[in-house]
Amino acid sequence: MAIISITYSQSLASTTKLKVQPSLEKNISQSKSEMNQDSTILNELKLNEINSKAAWNFMNRYKNVPDAKWFKSSNGLFVAYFTSEEIQNFVYYNNRGSLEFVIRYYKEEKLPSDVRHLVKSNYYDFTIYNVTEVTRNDKIAYVVKMENKILWKTVKVVDGEMEVTEEYLKR
Repeated sequence: MAIISITYSQSLASTTKLKVQPSLEKNISQSKSEMNQDSTILNELKLNEINSKAAWNFMNRYKNVPDAKWFKSSNGLFVAYFTSEEIQNFVYYNNRGSLEFVIRYYKEEKLPSDVRHLVKSNYYDFTIYNVTEVTRNDKIAYVVKMENKILWKTVKVVDGEMEVTEEYLKR
């Protein structure tokens, strides 16, 4: 149930800052670190501590998720966490109970075929090892981490447009 984060301390070939809203970029890393400690969710909330509008919104949106765990993120958002079909899902709600965004983590085989085709046709000799999908205001961004024999590379795909955001040389 823990999210595994792979960190490589290699020489940096080039880096481009991820061009998503700063709050989203911050929350992607926060959701990973909040889940990573001791394989448990920090500050897990009891039912009476969850914003009722957020809980209602979640139950209507995700009808077949009986085992969601709720916690409050370090920036005060209510977060529902669950795993479904090998996809880790974090659903964020503000204090008014409105959906802010959804972050999903999964492997290459779960990536939508059009996005996978775009990435693999440009980077055919790379292996995709992790995908982070961020949905906000009905817009989806895919952050795809991949590697080949000499590089680790991260690309972001939004609306069919792809951009390299990180590239590291292997040693």
